[in-house]
Amino acid sequence: MRTEEHIGEKIRTRVGKKVASVALAALMIPGLFSVVWAEDTDPAVLYTAVAASEKSSDTVRKEISQLSIREFRGGAAKKKEIVLKWKRNTEADAYSIQRYSKRTGLYREIAVLTAKSGTLTCRYVDRGVKKGRYYRYRIRARKNVDGNALYGQTSRSIGVYLAPDGSKKNNVSRLTTKKKSYRLVTGATVKPVVTLKTGRVGQKPHKMTKSWYSSDESIAAVSAKGRIRAKDQGECYIYCIAHNGKRAKIHVMVGVDPKQKIRTVPILTFHRIVPDKIKKRYYADNQWVAALSDFRKQIRYLHDNGFKTISADQFRKWYRGDIELPQNSVMLTMDDGFYEGYYLVYPVIREYKMKMTSFLVGTRTQETTEPYDGSAKERFIGWDKVREVREEYPQFEFQAHSWDLHHYENGKGAVYSRSYDELTEDLKKCTDAGYDYIAYPYGFAPENYLQAARHSEMKMAFGFDRHVYARRSDDPYNIRRLKVNGFMTMKKFRKLVRNY
Repeated sequence: MRTEEHIGEKIRTRVGKKVASVALAALMIPGLFSVVWAEDTDPAVLYTAVAASEKSSDTVRKEISQLSIREFRGGAAKKKEIVLKWKRNTEADAYSIQRYSKRTGLYREIAVLTAKSGTLTCRYVDRGVKKGRYYRYRIRARKNVDGNALYGQTSRSIGVYLAPDGSKKNNVSRLTTKKKSYRLVTGATVKPVVTLKTGRVGQKPHKMTKSWYSSDESIAAVSAKGRIRAKDQGECYIYCIAHNGKRAKIHVMVGVDPKQKIRTVPILTFHRIVPDKIKKRYYADNQWVAALSDFRKQIRYLHDNGFKTISADQFRKWYRGDIELPQNSVMLTMDDGFYEGYYLVYPVIREYKMKMTSFLVGTRTQETTEPYDGSAKERFIGWDKVREVREEYPQFEFQAHSWDLHHYENGKGAVYSRSYDELTEDLKKCTDAGYDYIAYPYGFAPENYLQAARHSEMKMAFGFDRHVYARRSDDPYNIRRLKVNGFMTMKKFRKLVRNY
């Protein structure tokens, strides 16, 4: 039987001393091991194995991503010592401290530090150093998984100069910035001024080099020379790092220019929103059901980034050219009329002072709304709560989702089996109930339904399109909307509402 050591030796023989930078690689041996290593792996470091029968590749990747090193920095002590510090990783069991060797051109492990719980910062002192020399370090976190050692990706390397007495150079003690925060509009660029300081009179930094990175490149990216480019609405941090890991943090807030006239409008469509435990237990694989925590994050993102929510009437006025809207306008809609719309969604919308249009099915809207019980059972809002919301907070409005066409017949939506007259009658019931706008059941409508809507008293009608924003050139009785499903990440949500 081949062992973990045999596998590692075989790989070391193949790759030799020059190992390419690899983000993640795995060698699968059926029924035995999956060999895993992270980027810039030193061939002298033992390649680790994880039992393939118990860990999937996705699980391994996730565990490796959790073993990152943050805020790694170093400095020289008064004695012949170099002190390394980094933020503790709660997932790590130990840390491999590595130092660069000019002789071999490789990083070698000089110590293994057992992780200590309860501390915020980890510390290691390297005493095997000499004054007048510059040393480079990096760290890798380690975790025991199924009896095997799993290593995360190596940290950013840092360099520390052990200055001799009377030296004119020393390590960077701090970085100063003329401005700590920037407000930018999408597409704008700026280059902040960052100065390196040693903290000692008459001494200059041993190295003047700086490295830069962004906490979220989808919002703002930064070049190798420190030029920031605003990409998407939101906020993030830009970090400038000196040779020894000392850093400056710059807050960047990106918005859109409110003076720009909007050409398209993102109309977002939500469906059922349930508590997280209900989503996880009953609807984990259902795209039409979303977790309340995800919905709250999305609404908070819109609020914190200055989005302006609009009503159906405001959208219609913009569509007709009667008004102009700022670039960061968005319309929020919700289909089907589940009673969570009142008990869970409405409080969030009201808290953030936003507007939303909820489309209801007539036959599902009973006189009274059942008390909320937090179960997975489908229930719908009643006229009592509709009247209450209209009186207390009219910014949360109700419109039609058909009167009795939101169901399937013969494997298709009921609208496909209805005649023009039947569709006209259904629309008349909606307008008689006071509705001015309709969202087509399931988001689509055959031609006879479109014609019936055009000849009805409905002011506008809404459909679906996966990737297209609403435009003034659209058919007013087939306005595009975008679906926000129950699997959507915040990164995808930010891209969905981006409108420039």
